[in-house]
Amino acid sequence: MDSKRTQPTVSVIIPAFNRNHTLPRALSSAVSQTFRDLEIIVVDDASEEPAAKVVQMFDDPRARVIEHDRNRGANAARNTGVRSARGKYVAFLDSDDEWLPNKVQIQVAALDAAPSAVAGHYTGLTAFDESGQEISRKKPQLSGNIFLHLLQRNEIGPLSAVLVRRSVLNKVGSFDEQLASSQDWDLYLRIAEHYEFASTSDSLVRYHVGGDSITRNARAKAQGRRMILEKYKSQMARVPAAFARQLVKAGHYYCRAGELSEGRRMFRRAARTYPLSVDAYLYFVISLFGAGIYEGSVTARQKLWRHR
Repeated sequence: MDSKRTQPTVSVIIPAFNRNHTLPRALSSAVSQTFRDLEIIVVDDASEEPAAKVVQMFDDPRARVIEHDRNRGANAARNTGVRSARGKYVAFLDSDDEWLPNKVQIQVAALDAAPSAVAGHYTGLTAFDESGQEISRKKPQLSGNIFLHLLQRNEIGPLSAVLVRRSVLNKVGSFDEQLASSQDWDLYLRIAEHYEFASTSDSLVRYHVGGDSITRNARAKAQGRRMILEKYKSQMARVPAAFARQLVKAGHYYCRAGELSEGRRMFRRAARTYPLSVDAYLYFVISLFGAGIYEGSVTARQKLWRHR
């Protein structure tokens, strides 16, 4: 396929910053898709070692690189990719994740068969730690109008699981570059407020949780979640219990980042929002014993729940 003269069905956007150690895995899963009519846009966010070195190794005419002259963050890199995309659909693939070979084919078939009210499609995924050990599986449970569900939590999951109509991105906007985290959740909310989502329970994404991943960055997660809460507080206020749950989550991340006073402020706000929130009181009390005790207690509680 001559990517310069034809319009691909799918544009795959891979943001990359100093990820040449994981980018080959992600890129390999993209070029190996059974659905072939796609373009692959790697956006190098001013990496120390150019991502172009990895892309050139594959010698695939569908793949190209766009380079930022300075580091602007993953959201800005994704937005650069969206602006350059020419496909009917846009798929996002993080540079440390990978797809199963039939992922895009299944999603394109689903959206092709769906009415225009269905803006996107998401799949199940399997999460792995740094050693390659499986740590969890996520199977989608929801389709259709899921906006109220998304206000309570990110039911869709990571961006690597999503395929969306480019026309919809043009209407609702792409990524909020001010968000330190939860940029995926924010995008889903803006889409779901006006459109529907389809899904499959098939696990078609291998999601890797690394030591330098945003998933492990408690401060970024706290700040991102807090910004989401402020952005959608009027909608979330319709469901006080759900709003309180998100406030508790924000407080939890602040405490894990060592910002105990800010965490307690979130817990108090959660208790005012929904006085029956047991976790708001529990986490507030645990935080009074210091960061070390908080971390140990929360970790022990999480392990207990996983083995129930």
